[in-house]
Amino acid sequence: MKRILLLSITLLHAAIMGCASLDKSQCEQGDWYALGHQDGNHGKQASRITKHQSACIEYSIKIDQVEYMRGWNDGILSYCTVATGFSLGRQGLKYNYVCPAELEASFVNGYREGIETLLHETQWEYDANEKELRRYSRRYARAKANDDREGFRKEIEEHEKKHDRLEKKILQLMKQVTIARERRLNRH
Repeated sequence: MKRILLLSITLLHAAIMGCASLDKSQCEQGDWYALGHQDGNHGKQASRITKHQSACIEYSIKIDQVEYMRGWNDGILSYCTVATGFSLGRQGLKYNYVCPAELEASFVNGYREGIETLLHETQWEYDANEKELRRYSRRYARAKANDDREGFRKEIEEHEKKHDRLEKKILQLMKQVTIARERRLNRH
């Protein structure tokens, strides 16, 4: 019983600490410009500062908001580029609308191109999977031995699962492309 209680307390502490954005040493270090720059450079919302403040309040340490925002503004300039937008889109990640208006159009253009590239690749993978599914279905229909049929049936099931997964991914990417196109048009 003691082990279970100790394990529960340890897991609870880990969960609570996992929610904090900074630990005590990071709060004590207090390089708020660097932290803001890092958050901006990774496309985090400027409002992330409130999580940092909450974490540091636990240690009675106050954040220098001016330095954090100065760093964030410099970092967001590095993030809001065509190349970063393309990379984000190409990975199928969502854009969280952090770029300032003057940088957003080029970022969104790169993002849209990245999503479209991923969409085309996913459609190609979908088509290739569909051909394999049809091939295994034909082989299954012609197979005479039960062992062969079982192997083909398993392949068919795997390709059907992949088919469904890719179909969902294509629909999600199509929505993201539409949103990016609308976002770009609304900015002009």
